[in-house]
Amino acid sequence: MSSKNVIFDAETQLHDGASAVTETGVGTIATVAKVLDLGGGGSASVGPQLPREAVVEVDVTAIKTSIADETYAIKLQVCNASNFASGVVDLNARVLTATGKFLLPVTNEVNGTRYRYMRIAHTLGGTLPSLTYTAGLSVR
Repeated sequence: MSSKNVIFDAETQLHDGASAVTETGVGTIATVAKVLDLGGGGSASVGPQLPREAVVEVDVTAIKTSIADETYAIKLQVCNASNFASGVVDLNARVLTATGKFLLPVTNEVNGTRYRYMRIAHTLGGTLPSLTYTAGLSVR
């Protein structure tokens, strides 16, 4: 998963791509929703801020487009609640149209607030959509 010169660490994987996703949801590892705990959080946080070189590498290995009405998008989300029940901030949304690898620059500090938790979310639409991808947080 690191063809773009990024370091891969299984502990920072956001989605394992073990099977195709067919509905809107969040990244999973072994079918369990994956939330990264980055430490710290809040406006007075002393927890770590992600380095400027932090990226999420996404590798789309399969995307169904045969009916031509399917739509796919991914986005990163940060929050200070581990259950993402409220206060969710969306980052770096991207529409997907083909297979391939790409990098999403990412930070866990937005408007002066450091967010402790991060996950990836995918939004699928159309007739019988199917998407297979992996995603992981890395430093270039």
